[in-house]
Amino acid sequence: MYVIRTQWIGAYMKQHFSAVMTTTSRNESTNSCFDEYVQLSTGLKEFIENSQKALETQYLKEVKADYDMEQLERRLVLHSSLEMHASEIYTKEMFKHFQKELMKSTCYIMNSVKKSGIFMSKLYLVEKATVSKNCRRKY
Repeated sequence: MYVIRTQWIGAYMKQHFSAVMTTTSRNESTNSCFDEYVQLSTGLKEFIENSQKALETQYLKEVKADYDMEQLERRLVLHSSLEMHASEIYTKEMFKHFQKELMKSTCYIMNSVKKSGIFMSKLYLVEKATVSKNCRRKY
């Protein structure tokens, strides 16, 4: 990543990583956390108390998200070692994305096309698998 830093340097602002969030989107995100706790008519004392409640609520949401990511098991579809490993290292959302791509990859087959004797190499043709008309279920 560091080698191609010129392509993603815009993600950094004042030496702080922002995950491509702009200053405006960070402010909007923060404002939305406080919307239900603080209004224009809120007094200073209420503002401080309600701000504390908002921060506590946000903290509890983050703790729950951390727990969900660490503790809850992912549902495996293929039960392959690759899928199992991915379920252990990826976040829940990233694992769902990975699983979808893994399922798509099962639609392809490899056929050996040519063998080369000197270097013991093989050439494969990868193509999307199709079910012949004879094997299809009729509903």
